[in-house]
Amino acid sequence: MLLMVTDLTRRKLLNYVLATSPRGNCYGIWNSNSRELLEIKPLADVSGAAVINKQWVLNSGSGSIAYVSVTRQSKRNQTFIIWDNHWFSILAVKI
Repeated sequence: MLLMVTDLTRRKLLNYVLATSPRGNCYGIWNSNSRELLEIKPLADVSGAAVINKQWVLNSGSGSIAYVSVTRQSKRNQTFIIWDNHWFSILAVKI
């Protein structure tokens, strides 16, 4: 999955591209202007990606959820849910 952030409301992630590789058990972050690879990190069976609260949120088939910021700091939670790549964020609107 490839996630390119261009929404101006998410300025901290603007000009970055995050790609996941489930078979490679990793994800990568690139600077979209310079095309420089900034980081590749391991995450078993990583697949889905979304942007929530100015950070990337990744899921994996092993049940992990990773929160990754543009400063490339990350936090992981382990769940009992086996995620797939059909993840996206939805803006909640009060009706």
